[in-house]
Amino acid sequence: MNWLTITEVSHRLQVSDRTIRRYCQDHKLFIDTRKESSRPLEVNEKSLDTIKEIRAMYEQGWDRERVERRLNETKTKTIQINDAEKFELPATVGETLNEFKVIMLEMAKRQKAMEDYQEELLDTIHSLKKQIRDLEDKNNEDLTQIQATLSRLETYKEQSIWEKWFGKKRPSE
Repeated sequence: MNWLTITEVSHRLQVSDRTIRRYCQDHKLFIDTRKESSRPLEVNEKSLDTIKEIRAMYEQGWDRERVERRLNETKTKTIQINDAEKFELPATVGETLNEFKVIMLEMAKRQKAMEDYQEELLDTIHSLKKQIRDLEDKNNEDLTQIQATLSRLETYKEQSIWEKWFGKKRPSE
């Protein structure tokens, strides 16, 4: 982009500096300007045609409101952004909507991926819970078997050697 000072614009269009400044102030939505610290007000070279049209309308005797209405009908508005922020904005509403559409589609994809991941995590959690229940059941069965074995061992321990060998009490007892 080529930026021109008010003086340069004035010389190119052969219009006074004061008139260019007034046009920039009165019709700032249609004339792309910038003002950086310690620099004079500058006009984007692309806005020169707009300034010429504004000049021609005033020369035909139009008032400011009529010029503004005509600009609203025929020109796109400019948006002033601080250059330090380095924003790039689409030029038209259609482009803006397309950018939003792209963003929304990307967000929808990410949302779907997150939902799929959450579903996978839930399936994993349910599987782990089932494994834990199965292990608890097996441990309970093993514990029951161990207790039964201990009970038999205690009974066996209390038996005499004769009972252990022959399975019955000695006849003299």
